[in-house]
Amino acid sequence: MKLGLERLYYLMNKRLTYEEEKIKEVEGRIQKSERIKIGDEVLIKKYAKKDKLDSSYKNKLFVVIDHFHRNTFVLINSEGVKLKRAVNGSHLKKFVRREGTTLKFFHA
Repeated sequence: MKLGLERLYYLMNKRLTYEEEKIKEVEGRIQKSERIKIGDEVLIKKYAKKDKLDSSYKNKLFVVIDHFHRNTFVLINSEGVKLKRAVNGSHLKKFVRREGTTLKFFHA
């Protein structure tokens, strides 16, 4: 009987550590989207790529003007036009300008 209880305790402990790891993973995902703040420049993910060498993001910069909940953002383009729909944060990448360089986009 003792061997059965030890196995039960082992399995319960294993399950708890698995659940703790999952919780940490979810918290990490939430924190990634919270890094984007109002006023930040972002790139939007490109859905239709011609081939595997194409860039994963569009060649335009957008600025965050508002956010809803935790992960939905309202954007404007470089001309100041607001996008029709809000964009999920998982489809955005924060753009960081390097000092001493000019901004260049390549159009293929």
